[in-house]
Amino acid sequence: MLLSHLVSHREKSNLPVFLRADGDGAMPINRLLRSSGLDPDKFELLDRAFELALRSLGLVDRNDPMTELVAEKVIEVHELGVNDPAEIADIAVRRIGT
Repeated sequence: MLLSHLVSHREKSNLPVFLRADGDGAMPINRLLRSSGLDPDKFELLDRAFELALRSLGLVDRNDPMTELVAEKVIEVHELGVNDPAEIADIAVRRIGT
């Protein structure tokens, strides 16, 4: 995908976020959590962990199938009771590598 098809903006956390300019623009983590009923703080925590994991893996194309796996692992790790975004990201990345 060409970078010209990406729109970059910054969240409050100052982490770069890339959204495709076409389609619904939803990242995999958002699609998976859309109907979860999570409170905004938990949603933000998982979104931050997702971004950290993607950054760690060097993934910028949010339509790469690997991002879906990353989102699933982030949610899976959080469901184990981990609540620190950096720790969630680290564990998720390690689980992908195994």
